[in-house]
Amino acid sequence: MHVKRPPAADILDQWLADRQMSRFQLCVEMGIHPGMFWAWCRGKTRPSLVHAARIEALTGIPPRAWLHVEADGSSNPGTNP
Repeated sequence: MHVKRPPAADILDQWLADRQMSRFQLCVEMGIHPGMFWAWCRGKTRPSLVHAARIEALTGIPPRAWLHVEADGSSNPGTNP
């Protein structure tokens, strides 16, 4: 099964590029494990609400952007509770 990247991953990549910052630097700044962060950006899992809120506070990317939008318009919340 192919896992689709969440919309937040593309927004985050642009946010990082605009600031000439790496994902690793963001992880260090936020205290997030890089492997966990990578899984979020690849669509393997999604951040908890606490982590999503921390990302939003720094980047402005809303937690809803970590959800996958299906072709029928429904959202797929991913695999994390």
